[in-house]
Amino acid sequence: MGPASDWYRIVLVVHVFCAIAGFGALMLNAAYAAQGRLRGAREALVIAEAVGAVSSRWARRFIVAAAAAGIALVPMSDHAWGFAQAWVLAALVLMALIVALVLGALPPVEAKVRSLMGELAAGTGGCGGCSGGCEGEGGGEQKSATAVATRTEQIAPEVMRGKAALLRRLEARKAALEGMASLAMVATLVLMVFKPGA
Repeated sequence: MGPASDWYRIVLVVHVFCAIAGFGALMLNAAYAAQGRLRGAREALVIAEAVGAVSSRWARRFIVAAAAAGIALVPMSDHAWGFAQAWVLAALVLMALIVALVLGALPPVEAKVRSLMGELAAGTGGCGGCSGGCEGEGGGEQKSATAVATRTEQIAPEVMRGKAALLRRLEARKAALEGMASLAMVATLVLMVFKPGA
């Protein structure tokens, strides 16, 4: 086939498109998270769930497709590129790292972040920290609910502070993993453009 063939160019378009769609979404996650924090706990949770749904359903699939198309381009190049070339080997290593990050390391951290955000968002509403309403109850039930609410008010601030601190640590870890994947993508792009050692 070779780089001048139509099939090669079609696969190249797929490769570039999938890279833009997948990594474009990934690189903007930090911006979405920052906007969510400016809007309160419940709003941040909604944004995080929406971004997580898009990332898991589409972005990661595009990233894997970009890697597969990139690998397919090497044998389709009719020996113009080879797996023994330094830039190809380096790009393969970087793509393996990216796939490991977005499919292996990131999903559990993202799930923990969303879970904690949900707990913190739930703790901001209700009556004195109760998950349900505390009015309209009668007799002993109302007294019991009031006692639970009073106890919750006593322990909730400390528990919430602990969860908030854990959330900050997890968000920092998530940002670091996303940053590593983004840097690896930039390095892969540089290799694709300049092809050192080709």
